[in-house]
Amino acid sequence: MDNQGNVVTTPQHWRRLQIRIALLFSLVLLLVVGALSTASNAFIDLYLFETIALLLLFMGAIGLLVWYSVREIVLEPLQQSHLQQTQQIEKANQARDDFMATMSHELRTSLTVMLGSGELLAKSDLNLAQQQLLSSMDLSGRSLLYLINDILDLSKIESGSCELHLAPFSMVELITEMEKIFPRRASDAGITFSATTYSEFENYLIGDMPRIRQIMLNLCGNAVKFTGEGEVRLSVGLISPQGSSEEQCWVRLVVEDDGIGMPPEVVEKLFKPFQQADSSISRRHGGTGLGLHIIWKMIQLMGGEVRVESSDGIGSRFEVDLPLQQGEPLGEEEASGEDEVHYFRGHVLVAEDTREVQLLVRQILEGYGIEVEIAENGQEALEKGLSKSYDLILMDMQMPVMDGIEATTLLRQSFCQVPIVALTANVMQVHRNKFSQAGCNDFLSKPIEQEALQRVLGEYLERVSAEEAAELTDYSQEMVVSDELKQVFLESTSQRQLEIQEALKSSSWDKVRAAAHNIKGSAANFGYPELTDLARVVCDSVDQLRDDAEIAEETEALNQALTNALNEAL
Repeated sequence: MDNQGNVVTTPQHWRRLQIRIALLFSLVLLLVVGALSTASNAFIDLYLFETIALLLLFMGAIGLLVWYSVREIVLEPLQQSHLQQTQQIEKANQARDDFMATMSHELRTSLTVMLGSGELLAKSDLNLAQQQLLSSMDLSGRSLLYLINDILDLSKIESGSCELHLAPFSMVELITEMEKIFPRRASDAGITFSATTYSEFENYLIGDMPRIRQIMLNLCGNAVKFTGEGEVRLSVGLISPQGSSEEQCWVRLVVEDDGIGMPPEVVEKLFKPFQQADSSISRRHGGTGLGLHIIWKMIQLMGGEVRVESSDGIGSRFEVDLPLQQGEPLGEEEASGEDEVHYFRGHVLVAEDTREVQLLVRQILEGYGIEVEIAENGQEALEKGLSKSYDLILMDMQMPVMDGIEATTLLRQSFCQVPIVALTANVMQVHRNKFSQAGCNDFLSKPIEQEALQRVLGEYLERVSAEEAAELTDYSQEMVVSDELKQVFLESTSQRQLEIQEALKSSSWDKVRAAAHNIKGSAANFGYPELTDLARVVCDSVDQLRDDAEIAEETEALNQALTNALNEAL
């Protein structure tokens, strides 16, 4: 088989084919001679049976020879080619999944620090201009996070590994979340946003809440993006279509806007991947054209329906019907959708190797009144988990010395019963399955979502009042988070520079790349985008096996930029 997957017949195959042709020709010649000899016999009637038997024998031999030749010369190479192509496809799919997992981990780790620091900083005293800048940073960071989710979802859909994960959730809380996100975006765009319900949600609903949230975010986000003036309206309620069972409930999501609208020919191709109304849409409003295709696939996966009504220049209406199940009744707090400040009592071990993330998670948890201890890697987490008593372990999965999966497995094999929650940027389903198989009780993704974190803490720790929490820890949310994190970054960067300088002397490009990779993932978050760009160039050059002199020159440029940045920070 050649590089394109085509069957290639070797000289050995041709020799075998030539031998079989020669044998076939000999048998045919023998058959003809035998037939002529029999026909010339005076006693042809006496030998008719023998003649027919001889003919059948030769024909059978010829048929077997032809079949054997075709099987060996044609069918077997085709089967081998098919097997090799299947193996190549499997390898390509695995390589794609590995690449997507790596990219997701790297991007989410940086976003964890950026968004988490922003949330903590928002709780301190800021003037109006600082609040606006922080709001823009948070909005851009979350937009990047949604884009990462879209790319991962597209990968899952194309590979056929996209599955539903059903769990109880509150539709009231989901609508409240939309009311927090989109009024600010709408106000920045000079329009208004409203979210209403036209029926009471008195029970939890059972469904894939993250995907339903993604459908809402995408539809509302598009409506705000493409509405220059007027209003965007989200309405949610229960419906009872014909043929629905008593156990099943249907939820209808309606998103209407007064935006630019679409002509009929655009609506027809609206849910195709990488499609937008025209080429000027992406130039004016941005976007990849993936969002609507992905939510269309998700709606189909849930067994729902989507309808679109739109008129060019007037506006659009998206109507989504989703089949869900009724759960337990909502409590008073969940039914009202009111926010509540939560505090907890407990001793939590955080296994995390990145110092910036360590500090961020510590500050978040201590803000809830929790006692926190840090493990630098999986080996340290294993030792502490077996020697001390904890109420909860938050386990990063990608760490040096020993990763989180191995540490979790060994803890469970040692009969450690402490709840372990995976806290990681590896969010693909294949990784979630590995975490669960290792013995994790739950999963938290990076960047950390406060609602998800509070849910996990509430499940495994004891809730306490604000007064009790104040007695448990002297942590104050008024501390200057950004300065402390920046100092940690500068110390880490200084160490990375020393590693680069030592590796540059011996042309140890793998070590250069490792240090540059660390700088690339965090420098821009702390106000040094130039360092991120230069570190990315170094990493790319090492990966592409460029000339040593070229890599050395680019590494020296990064080293000089590090020196300048560190001197300015002093």
